[in-house]
Amino acid sequence: MTTAEAARDLELSIATVQNLVKVGELNALRTQGGHRRIFVDSVRKYRERYGYPFPLKKKFNKVCVLHQGDNFDLMFSEVNDPKLVKVMSHPLDLLNIDDTFDILFIDANNQWLKSISSSLVDALQSKFTIFIYSSDALSEDSYLRGLSAVFKIPYKINSQFISGYIAGLNTV
Repeated sequence: MTTAEAARDLELSIATVQNLVKVGELNALRTQGGHRRIFVDSVRKYRERYGYPFPLKKKFNKVCVLHQGDNFDLMFSEVNDPKLVKVMSHPLDLLNIDDTFDILFIDANNQWLKSISSSLVDALQSKFTIFIYSSDALSEDSYLRGLSAVFKIPYKINSQFISGYIAGLNTV
């Protein structure tokens, strides 16, 4: 994989990945043009060694937003590319999402989160990087509060937040 792909997968800067290669943390070779190609197995081992919560997989940086109610930012569809972002209000809509969507933002106010099973969370985690927004709305005894591999955002999000998130992903 390229240095940029490794950086994106590890959520590090390209310079940091280059330094990891220099100090032997990641194994790579140089192409005839002088570019690094980092061994996927090396990235996988690095992820395991440092406790990355997600398995190595191809990232498409396409976002699903599962929102409670119909009051989500009305400008959302105008700001974001519908090929990159899908907004839905019912959890069953997730069944119709193609495999290129890999990031899921869930509103903590969704009623089905109160009874979500650990097996369903595991299934979702195998497909998505999961963020729960308005996470302060989760009950104190919620199973989801204790999961380190589910990122919690204590406040509501809007279209500018999603646009910024996608822009940030695509600069790595």
